[in-house]
Amino acid sequence: MASVVAHFYCFLSCCLLLPSCRAVLVGEEVALQSKDDENGKCGLVGASPWNPGEKMLSIGVKGQEWLPVAYEIEVYYRHPDEEWTAMTQHVRDKFKVETSGECPDRMFAISPSSSDMATSWVMDKESPRADGTTMWEISSPYDLTEEETELSCRQTHMLSDFYKKPAESNPLPERRPGLHVHVGSKCLTKDASEERRLVALLLVWDKYFVAILVLTKSSLHAKEHKFAETIKKKNGALFDYLWDYVNETGFKAAKGVKSLTDKFVELEPQSGSPGDPHDGYRRFAANVCHLLDVKCGHHYPEKNQVKKFGALEFRGFDAALGELARFIIMIVQRFVQSFCHKSIEDLHKVLVAGDGDRKEPSNDVRRLLEFLGLKEIPSHPSTGEDHEKQDSLLEPSTHADASDAEEDF
Repeated sequence: MASVVAHFYCFLSCCLLLPSCRAVLVGEEVALQSKDDENGKCGLVGASPWNPGEKMLSIGVKGQEWLPVAYEIEVYYRHPDEEWTAMTQHVRDKFKVETSGECPDRMFAISPSSSDMATSWVMDKESPRADGTTMWEISSPYDLTEEETELSCRQTHMLSDFYKKPAESNPLPERRPGLHVHVGSKCLTKDASEERRLVALLLVWDKYFVAILVLTKSSLHAKEHKFAETIKKKNGALFDYLWDYVNETGFKAAKGVKSLTDKFVELEPQSGSPGDPHDGYRRFAANVCHLLDVKCGHHYPEKNQVKKFGALEFRGFDAALGELARFIIMIVQRFVQSFCHKSIEDLHKVLVAGDGDRKEPSNDVRRLLEFLGLKEIPSHPSTGEDHEKQDSLLEPSTHADASDAEEDF
């Protein structure tokens, strides 16, 4: 794994030195980064703060159905913690960006209760500490539309001066702030007789997971994967079962979604540490426990009793705000869209592509981005000169190996 990361970091560092690599994303279709919506829908006013006046690829694939999104960001406050009302007022003030059309009130409301996620953002202490270095969690409203997602990314960009990654250079795993993104994925299981799209998605995400972490500057989580691990590393029996669907020319015959679910249920005790009641499928890099009828944790009633809402959760990213958060959401949105809508033959091609053992991790993230409709590999997104002068979330890394990288944004 270290060689995969080192090779990719070397490639990306070279790319960052080239002016052509610092262009905005290039794809089959582009949309203005910010616009006044002409149809009365929620829109943004003024130029994007990270690429003013430029064109930028839409988050989702043009012409394909948008899949609802929700995400959580774990961050540290740059100053000594204040009580909840004062903390949320800082966020509420920053979230008042200029909009056009009819933007839902929920995009500007903040609550301490997760039961309010339909009608507001939720902000609470994820990892409280008496010394004032609390890790806070800021969660978006659920089922975000594409317009709401664009607005939310502009809003979180405004928090860059207030929030950061942890000050300690090598925090404990539970103290490493992250970004988790849920993407509506019912399109993968709507045909009960066809589960191979989901199988292909899980195997491809496993294959490119390390390269995606490097691409999205997730160096803290690249060091250690306690809370977001690949299927190959976390459940070898399940990994082998999924790969048994694959041969040299295509996929074997479908067995049905129920058959796949039954196998997940059977192998659940082998997923992570049986002695940790909170471990299980919820700690996979791509978490299926909100999509399939399987337990999220080995013995975790609070999570296991949550009604299935038909989403995949993509985990393991470092905390991200603004443009980088948008880029990560773009990757996972287009990833699920592609596995729902591309031909099963195309899914097989991207899975087995490359030289060497097809089951091993791949550092050729360019191939994956092209599959998602991105024709050029991007450099790390930039928030602009003002934020780059600070210990920016998005400052390009010069480390050769993510396992040695220590970054604060």
